Amino acid sequence: MYEESRAEAYWSKRLLETDALSAVLSYSLPRYINEAYSKWEISCVLAGVESWRSLRVIDIGCGVGRVTVPVAEAGANVVAFDNSKEMLNACRDSVSKAGVAERVEFRHGSARRLKAEDAEFDVVLCLGVLEHLPPDVRSDAMAEIVRVVKPQGTVMVVANSTTSAFLAREKRYASTGQEPSGYHVSLIGVETVRSYFAESGFTVDSLGSNLFQSLAKHVLKGFLPIESGEAALTSLLDLCANLDLSFRDKGDLDVAFADQYVIRARRS
Repeated sequence: MYEESRAEAYWSKRLLETDALSAVLSYSLPRYINEAYSKWEISCVLAGVESWRSLRVIDIGCGVGRVTVPVAEAGANVVAFDNSKEMLNACRDSVSKAGVAERVEFRHGSARRLKAEDAEFDVVLCLGVLEHLPPDVRSDAMAEIVRVVKPQGTVMVVANSTTSAFLAREKRYASTGQEPSGYHVSLIGVETVRSYFAESGFTVDSLGSNLFQSLAKHVLKGFLPIESGEAALTSLLDLCANLDLSFRDKGDLDVAFADQYVIRARRS
């Protein structure tokens, strides 16, 4: 049985134990890996609609506001939504520092029961959330996403890959339920996400994969911690993020080695 209160306690505690990016991305990896990934993901999202100005957007699992802020800066009116009150407080601070508080409101709740009206949003963002929900809860969350997006609206989600040679070897992705700590992570499957939205009447495409970052990250993991050369490694991961942005579709290489995809689904 999935309990939102245990999940909230886990993510709130994690925020207090580490830096903001590690709290919402990869807890155990160096900052330069998380920074490169965040740059890639945000760039994919911002390119996912022609103009953000005046759009009504919900950022599900907003965390510390790393996507909420740039989307609001691009002119959208954003609902920052999270199950953790501590994360919402961190997001509120980020929004305030960025000077976009007038375009952001905050809602606390579960992704499987969004506090939103039917067809309320032009764009629904769900980034790095679905993999942290057990399959039954994930299904509820995806149904909620479909419920709250407008006709002709856009959904953008991050899906991790069941075909990644790297992720398939990591035992932590084998979990089927919530851990006692409140944490959960499991593989979603890019084709599963594509099929769900296609069957719900959406036109689905990929805004990109993180293939080059995945290759660098998994090679480097075998040598961590690396005590010197952080500047060079930062440049390396930044280069990988730029390559992933320049080459959105890497064909069979994506299928075999990319860990994450940003999937866009547009309602007809």
